[in-house]
Amino acid sequence: MRLSVAPDRNRCPPNIRVCAKSSRGARLEYDLELDRVRGQVESLGARRVLLQLPDGLKGLRWCVVDELEGCGVEVIVDGGHAWGVCDLALERARLLGADALIHYGHLDVKRPLKLGGVSVVMAPARYRWESPEAALERLADALAQFRVIALSSSVQHSDDLLLVARFLRERGHTVYIGRSPLPHFRVGQVVGCDVAAASSVSAHVDAHVCVSGGIFHAVGVAIATGKPTIALDPYRGVVERERVEGFVRRLLARKLRDLSEAAEARAFAVIVSAKPGQRRLDLALRAVSELRRAGRRAELVVLDEVTRDELLNLSGVDALVNTACPRLGLDDLELFEGLTVVNIGELKYIISDRLEEYDLRSALAWRMNPGFVSELASGGALRRPAGARR
Repeated sequence: MRLSVAPDRNRCPPNIRVCAKSSRGARLEYDLELDRVRGQVESLGARRVLLQLPDGLKGLRWCVVDELEGCGVEVIVDGGHAWGVCDLALERARLLGADALIHYGHLDVKRPLKLGGVSVVMAPARYRWESPEAALERLADALAQFRVIALSSSVQHSDDLLLVARFLRERGHTVYIGRSPLPHFRVGQVVGCDVAAASSVSAHVDAHVCVSGGIFHAVGVAIATGKPTIALDPYRGVVERERVEGFVRRLLARKLRDLSEAAEARAFAVIVSAKPGQRRLDLALRAVSELRRAGRRAELVVLDEVTRDELLNLSGVDALVNTACPRLGLDDLELFEGLTVVNIGELKYIISDRLEEYDLRSALAWRMNPGFVSELASGGALRRPAGARR
């Protein structure tokens, strides 16, 4: 795979070309917006940057590395996970003395932000969906019994929502696209912990369509809305409803089992995340207080990456209360196999001992760290440092 970008000769040496190779030798499927990212890095006068990409995009890191190093910028690749905008590698950027953090895959922000004292450049890595026709025809068949449809997507596919909406309207459907109140979210954009773009219009529609890879985002929409939800996967060109509904049914059974076990538990570990957007110490402290008032033993445990080994090291604990990303307690079933885990929104059923009232939507009753969201909203445009290159 080769990607050639004509360089700006006022900023980069004239012989610079960007070249990256994928394991399959295919053409680049994502728009990395290298000109925009490079321009923002230069506007900050950054000489060293930390590059953070989700696991599925790490193979494209050389595109960014070659582009920036060719312009005299030192690039350090963050090898850790990048689960979302909640998981910005701010602390690692500070420790490494990076002038900026470049974060791909979760937000589309047209200007650098200042978060936690770190300059942050964000780009969505949009997917180039070149042949949607067959998948759209399959979607039309799957939606035959529904008239009013809500559309949502991950940020990689947000540009495709208008394409899908136009297709469905031509087939006689009424289409709604909502928007999350979270800052910098695009119209229709959903993430694992926030599907407000879908739930905000759910009362008006018969079914939801979520455009994203796999069923992860569609499962969140299905849980939050309780309405038929179809996953439209541009990568594989498939349309899936039964797999989404089957996962939700299995999840409900698993959650009821965990809640029943947690209701009998005497010793709890309440997990609080060290990640900037997931750090809900307020919820964790409240959970510890409520459990102790109910006569249970409760301790507060902080973790960055929640792994099975770390959880198993917490011996003497009967159940875990998760105040980090709520999808940990929903999707990572293998991670928690043999462990009893409830999300913070489900704790009320244990305290009240009223499991018959359980609603799966409570498992998603969580919001990002309000302080982090406020900082994200007010990050503002950064001033160009003295002497910064143009």
